[in-house]
Amino acid sequence: MSNTKPSFKDILNQSKGQSIEKKGSKETKEDTKETTKKETSSKGNQVLTKGGYDAFEVMSALQKSIRRGQEEYAMFWALEMEGTNPSWLWKRLMIMSTEDVGIADPTVCTTVKTMWDTYEKMKEMAKGKTPESHILGMAVLSLCRAPKNHEVLYFPMVVNWWRKYLDWKIDIPDHALDVHTKRGKKMGRGRNHWYSEGLRVDKKVEIDGDKYETAFRRGDEIKYNLEDADDFYYYDHDGHYEKTEEDEVIDLKTGLPKVGNYNKDKV
Repeated sequence: MSNTKPSFKDILNQSKGQSIEKKGSKETKEDTKETTKKETSSKGNQVLTKGGYDAFEVMSALQKSIRRGQEEYAMFWALEMEGTNPSWLWKRLMIMSTEDVGIADPTVCTTVKTMWDTYEKMKEMAKGKTPESHILGMAVLSLCRAPKNHEVLYFPMVVNWWRKYLDWKIDIPDHALDVHTKRGKKMGRGRNHWYSEGLRVDKKVEIDGDKYETAFRRGDEIKYNLEDADDFYYYDHDGHYEKTEEDEVIDLKTGLPKVGNYNKDKV
């Protein structure tokens, strides 16, 4: 297997003469199926909103308004679609939160999902009555005013091109073969390898000295590496491990203090 990522030139050369299926933000047939006769009127293959607009054009106008930060227009189109098919509307808003905002502000995804859940709960409590408009407004305004980025949209599409058109395959990396895998165990890899390779992270941030990680690693060291170790160790809250009368005695099996004079304010 080759771990080398294909270039865009490779993809274009490979896909010449092939019909590449377009993916992304275009509404699918499943979206259309969600639009029932009860909620909309149909004219041939055209799905109309209650206000007489083409439903797919309304969805398109909504997303373009959100992308451009045109909040009043976006709210207009959202309300038009709410009166036609609220389930379809919320599904598309959720997609927009990842597609158009994405990693520029991931909290917007949570906001939209929370508003959707709240909307459905209040609708249920009101026995099907449309909830107050500020719930939908919160979602729309959050999307309009959020910073925008399309990396989340293109990222899986590009990798899928590599997989689909160039048969790109990669080997299981060596660092994945740790104590938690059969191959890793056969290679004799244990806790030390797990700490040095399995737990290795990029852009690690230290928070309050990472005292619990420090304590856990010290306990692991005694539990697994020292044959003559007791089943407890001493932790003096400053990263030192010399026994003093002020130290807590921690049981390695439970992670809890072994003695009764434990002072939670010291942790």
